[in-house]
Amino acid sequence: MWCWALVYPLLFGGGWLSLPIYVTVVYAMALSMRPAVLSIAGMAVCVLIEGLLIGTDGGTLVILLLQMATLGVLFMSVRNTRLLVVQLRQAQREVARLAAAEERLRISRDLHYLLGQSLSLIVLKSELAGRLAESGQEPVRRELPTSSRWPGRHSSKSAKP
Repeated sequence: MWCWALVYPLLFGGGWLSLPIYVTVVYAMALSMRPAVLSIAGMAVCVLIEGLLIGTDGGTLVILLLQMATLGVLFMSVRNTRLLVVQLRQAQREVARLAAAEERLRISRDLHYLLGQSLSLIVLKSELAGRLAESGQEPVRRELPTSSRWPGRHSSKSAKP
């Protein structure tokens, strides 16, 4: 493509000197920053040399070179903006993933805490029931059923939504 942009003005005249502008746009969109800048600068030098060889007036050459530089910078900016948008979307997905993981961790900590409390209560009530059973007292019958029912019901109601 670049060879056509360089050969056509020499073969068909100064009207084709604007062809390298399109090549500049392609380079600006397709290449990363450093190669794009080098390619645009190279094309500008080629246009300048060809314009002088063909005998194009200075005003036209200046306008062509300014157009090449302006469009090159514009389309490099467009390319970089598109890349930044892609990176931003990836970062947003990562933030959402980390937020979900953090929420799962919080829920697991809450459940661990509630389970620990419930198990401690079961152990405490079981020890109490054992001691009361050894002493032969009547409250044992009342404590045993509540020690098996209460912690599970209480824990399920205490869990945060």
